[in-house]
Amino acid sequence: RPLRPGGFDYSRLARHPNGPQWGWQVPSGKQKPVWDGRNIYPYSGYAYVAAIKGGFVGEWGAIYDRTRYFALDPILSYRGGLDFQKSVAQQDGRRIERHTKLIVAVQKWGDNFFHFVMETLPRLTLVTELLRSDPDTRLLIPVPGSYGPAFLDMLGIPADRIIPYDPSVIYLADCLVVPMPTPCAHASREQMSLLHPALVP
Repeated sequence: RPLRPGGFDYSRLARHPNGPQWGWQVPSGKQKPVWDGRNIYPYSGYAYVAAIKGGFVGEWGAIYDRTRYFALDPILSYRGGLDFQKSVAQQDGRRIERHTKLIVAVQKWGDNFFHFVMETLPRLTLVTELLRSDPDTRLLIPVPGSYGPAFLDMLGIPADRIIPYDPSVIYLADCLVVPMPTPCAHASREQMSLLHPALVP
């Protein structure tokens, strides 16, 4: 059956008034916008944690089940959902690894230092207590370089609960727990305020 958009439509959770404009987004010959003294966060909405029964995690953290592609991360286009329709049907030649309860904190470029610190780590503020209190829960996350394990240790996440993300594997969980993806390069003030005390005692 063809995939249909899932119930977690990111466009319903966030507003994108005009979004920030950077120099590379300004058409040639136009003057770059000048800061007017206001600092408006363009991605407002409620933080959430989604629980999906029988959920898959594909490349770059795309989330889907056997019938739907869940548009949670705005950086992943709907074309990603069509690609993963093929993955579900043909398993895409990749190994499927099954878990009982899996928290996923994988998103595009999450193995890069900036994106790991500014996007992946803030997501964990929504699920840290669940990780600490439920011994059956595992965390699927990219663990880049030597700094990845160090940051996770600072957050008090036991090493034996961490599953390093492998892009050659498709992950399947009886219960897939998805903390709200951080908009690319736009962690909210609230997320960073929760993260800051754990990293800077």
